[in-house]
Amino acid sequence: MKRFVVVIALILLFNGITVAQETDKKSNKGLPESLFAPQLIIDSKKDIGLTPDQLKNIEDLSMQLEKETQSVGEQIKVESDKLQKLLSSSKVNESDATVIIYQILDYERQLRIDEILYLIKLKNVLTENQQKQLSEIRSKKGI
Repeated sequence: MKRFVVVIALILLFNGITVAQETDKKSNKGLPESLFAPQLIIDSKKDIGLTPDQLKNIEDLSMQLEKETQSVGEQIKVESDKLQKLLSSSKVNESDATVIIYQILDYERQLRIDEILYLIKLKNVLTENQQKQLSEIRSKKGI
Protein backbone atom coordinates (compact mmCIF):
# COMPACT_ATOMS: atom_id res chain seq x y z
CA MET A 1 0.00 0.00 0.00
CA LYS A 2 2.82 2.38 0.87
CA ARG A 3 4.37 1.89 -2.57
CA PHE A 4 0.98 2.57 -4.19
CA VAL A 5 0.61 5.88 -2.35
CA VAL A 6 4.11 6.99 -3.36
CA VAL A 7 3.48 6.02 -7.01
CA ILE A 8 0.22 8.00 -7.08
CA ALA A 9 1.92 10.97 -5.45
CA LEU A 10 4.75 10.91 -7.97
CA ILE A 11 2.33 10.68 -10.88
CA LEU A 12 0.44 13.71 -9.58
CA LEU A 13 3.56 15.73 -8.96
CA PHE A 14 5.58 14.98 -12.05
CA ASN A 15 2.87 14.92 -14.65
CA GLY A 16 1.28 18.14 -13.46
CA ILE A 17 -1.76 17.31 -15.53
CA THR A 18 -5.18 18.18 -14.25
CA VAL A 19 -8.32 16.56 -15.47
CA ALA A 20 -9.51 19.88 -16.83
CA GLN A 21 -6.50 20.10 -19.13
CA GLU A 22 -7.47 16.91 -20.96
CA THR A 23 -9.97 18.66 -23.15
CA ASP A 24 -8.50 20.71 -25.96
CA LYS A 25 -10.30 24.06 -25.96
CA LYS A 26 -9.90 24.50 -29.72
CA SER A 27 -11.22 21.13 -30.81
CA ASN A 28 -13.67 18.57 -29.57
CA LYS A 29 -10.92 16.21 -28.47
CA GLY A 30 -12.15 14.57 -25.29
CA LEU A 31 -15.66 16.01 -25.57
CA PRO A 32 -18.89 14.13 -26.12
CA GLU A 33 -19.99 14.69 -29.70
CA SER A 34 -23.13 16.50 -28.57
CA LEU A 35 -21.10 19.30 -26.92
CA PHE A 36 -19.08 22.00 -28.64
CA ALA A 37 -15.63 23.39 -27.95
CA PRO A 38 -15.85 27.05 -26.88
CA GLN A 39 -13.34 28.12 -29.52
CA LEU A 40 -15.39 26.45 -32.26
CA ILE A 41 -18.44 28.43 -31.16
CA ILE A 42 -16.54 31.73 -31.12
CA ASP A 43 -14.74 31.05 -34.41
CA SER A 44 -18.10 30.24 -36.03
CA LYS A 45 -20.12 33.07 -34.48
CA LYS A 46 -20.85 34.77 -37.80
CA ASP A 47 -21.56 31.51 -39.62
CA ILE A 48 -24.14 30.43 -37.05
CA GLY A 49 -25.52 33.92 -36.43
CA LEU A 50 -24.85 34.39 -32.74
CA THR A 51 -26.79 37.34 -31.38
CA PRO A 52 -25.22 40.02 -29.16
CA ASP A 53 -27.17 38.57 -26.21
CA GLN A 54 -25.80 35.10 -26.90
CA LEU A 55 -22.25 36.46 -27.16
CA LYS A 56 -22.66 38.30 -23.85
CA ASN A 57 -24.05 35.17 -22.22
CA ILE A 58 -21.11 33.10 -23.52
CA GLU A 59 -18.64 35.73 -22.30
CA ASP A 60 -20.26 35.74 -18.84
CA LEU A 61 -20.15 31.93 -18.65
CA SER A 62 -16.49 31.92 -19.70
CA MET A 63 -15.54 34.49 -17.07
CA GLN A 64 -17.41 32.53 -14.42
CA LEU A 65 -15.58 29.31 -15.37
CA GLU A 66 -12.22 31.08 -15.41
CA LYS A 67 -12.85 32.46 -11.93
CA GLU A 68 -13.88 29.05 -10.59
CA THR A 69 -10.99 27.16 -12.18
CA GLN A 70 -8.46 29.72 -10.98
CA SER A 71 -9.66 29.30 -7.41
CA VAL A 72 -9.59 25.50 -7.58
CA GLY A 73 -6.22 25.60 -9.35
CA GLU A 74 -4.80 27.60 -6.46
CA GLN A 75 -6.14 25.00 -4.03
CA ILE A 76 -4.53 22.21 -6.06
CA LYS A 77 -1.22 24.08 -5.96
CA VAL A 78 -1.40 24.42 -2.16
CA GLU A 79 -2.14 20.72 -1.73
CA SER A 80 0.56 19.72 -4.24
CA ASP A 81 3.09 21.81 -2.34
CA LYS A 82 2.04 20.10 0.89
CA LEU A 83 2.46 16.72 -0.75
CA GLN A 84 5.83 17.61 -2.18
CA LYS A 85 7.02 18.75 1.26
CA LEU A 86 5.70 15.56 2.83
CA LEU A 87 7.42 13.38 0.23
CA SER A 88 10.75 15.15 0.73
CA SER A 89 11.13 13.74 4.24
CA SER A 90 13.04 10.49 4.76
CA LYS A 91 9.94 8.77 6.15
CA VAL A 92 6.62 9.59 4.54
CA ASN A 93 3.50 9.47 6.67
CA GLU A 94 1.29 7.34 4.45
CA SER A 95 -1.93 8.44 6.09
CA ASP A 96 -1.15 12.14 5.61
CA ALA A 97 -0.09 11.52 2.00
CA THR A 98 -3.31 9.64 1.31
CA VAL A 99 -5.44 12.50 2.65
CA ILE A 100 -3.59 15.04 0.50
CA ILE A 101 -3.78 12.86 -2.62
CA TYR A 102 -7.52 12.40 -2.20
CA GLN A 103 -7.93 16.16 -1.72
CA ILE A 104 -6.02 16.86 -4.95
CA LEU A 105 -8.12 14.31 -6.81
CA ASP A 106 -11.32 15.84 -5.39
CA TYR A 107 -10.26 19.26 -6.66
CA GLU A 108 -9.43 17.84 -10.09
CA ARG A 109 -12.79 16.07 -10.17
CA GLN A 110 -14.49 19.39 -9.37
CA LEU A 111 -12.62 21.06 -12.24
CA ARG A 112 -13.86 18.43 -14.67
CA ILE A 113 -17.43 18.73 -13.41
CA ASP A 114 -17.29 22.54 -13.74
CA GLU A 115 -15.91 22.25 -17.27
CA ILE A 116 -18.61 19.83 -18.43
CA LEU A 117 -21.35 21.96 -16.86
CA TYR A 118 -19.86 24.98 -18.64
CA LEU A 119 -20.05 23.16 -21.97
CA ILE A 120 -23.66 22.18 -21.26
CA LYS A 121 -24.50 25.82 -20.45
CA LEU A 122 -22.81 26.91 -23.68
CA LYS A 123 -24.89 24.43 -25.64
CA ASN A 124 -28.05 25.70 -23.96
CA VAL A 125 -27.24 29.24 -25.15
CA LEU A 126 -27.41 28.02 -28.74
CA THR A 127 -30.58 27.42 -30.72
CA GLU A 128 -31.25 23.99 -32.17
CA ASN A 129 -30.42 25.34 -35.63
CA GLN A 130 -27.11 26.82 -34.43
CA GLN A 131 -26.21 23.47 -32.88
CA LYS A 132 -26.89 21.72 -36.20
CA GLN A 133 -24.78 24.30 -38.02
CA LEU A 134 -21.90 23.81 -35.56
CA SER A 135 -22.09 20.05 -36.03
CA GLU A 136 -21.81 20.54 -39.79
CA ILE A 137 -18.89 22.98 -39.40
CA ARG A 138 -17.13 20.56 -37.07
CA SER A 139 -17.62 17.71 -39.56
CA LYS A 140 -16.27 19.79 -42.45
CA LYS A 141 -13.20 20.77 -40.42
CA GLY A 142 -12.67 17.16 -39.37
CA ILE A 143 -12.69 18.00 -35.70
